[in-house]
Amino acid sequence: MNPGTKPTPPRPTTIVVSPRLSNKLGVDLVLASETLQYTGSFKFRAAYHVASNVRHSHIITASSGNFGQAIAYACKLFGKRCTVVMPSGAPRIKVDAVREYGAAPLRPLTMRTESPSATPSRKLGVL
Repeated sequence: MNPGTKPTPPRPTTIVVSPRLSNKLGVDLVLASETLQYTGSFKFRAAYHVASNVRHSHIITASSGNFGQAIAYACKLFGKRCTVVMPSGAPRIKVDAVREYGAAPLRPLTMRTESPSATPSRKLGVL
């Protein structure tokens, strides 16, 4: 993004009127689709809001994929660093997408204790 350029806001929601399905179900049905949103889901709306309103230059969140991708892209738009803590079982395609949108994906490593009386400590590892 060029300096002084405002980040592109979320795309308008695509509204689909479905008269045949409305008639079949006996209701007035209108579909709201966010599949054309940046990153492919409605979660970009919230991520954009977070990135634009949080004053910190580094945002850390937890996500198994979709929100992680959205916040990574939103942070990129606002020139912020982003770290997404992801479960160790997160699909590789989602981890890769978070990274491609510019965030650093991390995953929690195994909980461990040094002794029975020790407090468990959680470490983070780069995916």
